[in-house]
Order: sequence, then C-alpha cells, then structure tokens
Amino acid sequence: MKPQKKKSQEGAGTKKAAPKKDVSQKEASKKDASQKDAPKKKKKARLDYRLAAQNTISMSLRVLLVCVIIMIFYVGINRAYEIGYLVFSESRVSPKGTGVGVTFTIVEGQSAYAVGKSLKEKSLIEDPIAFYLQSEIYEAEIRPGTYEISSDMTSKEMLDLFSTEKAEPTPTPTPSGAQNPALPAQGQE
Repeated sequence: MKPQKKKSQEGAGTKKAAPKKDVSQKEASKKDASQKDAPKKKKKARLDYRLAAQNTISMSLRVLLVCVIIMIFYVGINRAYEIGYLVFSESRVSPKGTGVGVTFTIVEGQSAYAVGKSLKEKSLIEDPIAFYLQSEIYEAEIRPGTYEISSDMTSKEMLDLFSTEKAEPTPTPTPSGAQNPALPAQGQE
C-alpha cells in the first residue's frame, strides 16, 4: 500500500494550491489600483470634455457657414428676380397720365449705365442696372441731346426716345469766339 500513498503524494505535489487571499486584501488592492488610476481617469475625462467642446464648436461653425451661404444665395436670387422683373415688365414710376415732365440731357459719350443713374437720381426709373440691361437687350443706341421725358414713361419708352428721336443738339463748350458746328450759324436759319 505504500506505493499508493506515493502516488497520492505525487499527485498532491504536482497540483499547487492557489494561495487564498482574504476578501479584505482584494478590496484593498482594488482601492490602491483605483487611487492610482484616478488621475488618469480625470485627465481622460478632461480630454473627453475638450474633444466634445472642439467638436461642438466645429459643428457650430459649419452650421453658421451653411447659413451664411444660404443667405447669400437668397439675397442674390431675390436681387436677380427684382432686376429681371424690372427689365421685362412695363413698370412706370408714376401711373400713366399722372407723370411729371422733365427736361433730360444726355452728354456725348455717356454710357447707358450713367444715363440710367442720372434717370434714377431724377426719380424717373427704379433701377439703373435694369435700364442698362434693357439698353443691351433692345440694342438701343443712346444718342446725346436734350429730351423731354415724363415720369409716367416706361424705361423701354425712354430708350426708344433716346435712340430714335432726333434730339435738340446739346451745346458743347467751344473756345471763345469759335462757333459750335452743331448749332446753326447766327443769322442763318
């Protein structure tokens, strides 16, 4: 029977018994580990808050940028519609028959936009850009001169007048004593 005891002792020798720790030792080691990890967790939490703040700011800026782009498109589209409406509509500053007559002078070399600006200053049209675009679309050739126009005329009617009617010649400054060739000579008529 002795040999059997050896086997049992050999089997007992190969199996090592795990050291048993007290429950209080495990809790103490967990507390120590958590105390060591506490600064790391605080640092990680701060980094998480910073990352969240950066993401929030980044997203807010993107939303703001999209809003600005949408507003630019909105304003641009509204302005384009307004000009298109003025170019292709028969709008008048005053209702037909209630206009005020004005003497208007166009100087040699004055552009259609400059003429439109002058008309706008005298409250005869609504928009000089629309007037310029109309002159380009209708291929109006604006001639210098002095014209009698009214605030109840459309800009198309004004363009027709400026490009077809023979206007009174505009006196051009000449050196003293010289005669303006555009005006008839004195005593000749």
